[in-house]
Amino acid sequence: MGNYFLKEIDTEELSMTELEWMEMFGDNLVYMLDKHCLSQKELAEKTGISETSISNYINKRKIPGMKAIINIAYGLDCSVSELIEFCGDKIE
Repeated sequence: MGNYFLKEIDTEELSMTELEWMEMFGDNLVYMLDKHCLSQKELAEKTGISETSISNYINKRKIPGMKAIINIAYGLDCSVSELIEFCGDKIE
């Protein structure tokens, strides 16, 4: 599947809410990988998303597209909401 999921971003142009979202997703992804005892490589193999992309999400350098989020949820056998849990905060 490669990197076509990635949305290139310039962090200087992001609003604080987008930065917070990127951080929350990265943290949630790390938690779910640990919970399911999976490595980044194993998740990449299960989803067809490159290890580089997975690493970029974890290290909060890229914002995944919806297709990538769905594939990651499928690969982790979890719901999309578990990956994008925002503690009730509204994103603007």
